[in-house]
Amino acid sequence: MQARDITHPSDRLISAMECIYSHKMTATSGGNLSSLDEEGSSWITQSMIARQEE
Repeated sequence: MQARDITHPSDRLISAMECIYSHKMTATSGGNLSSLDEEGSSWITQSMIARQEE
């Protein structure tokens, strides 16, 4: 997995989901993650969107 700049809240959520998925702790459509940024905005992953395998 490549290192990425995870300063944006959406990138942090993607990175967290990649880690959880890579350890087989969930399917990509198996749960939601959320984050609260410094300005108080909520960031939430979509429900029931499965990643297409390459």
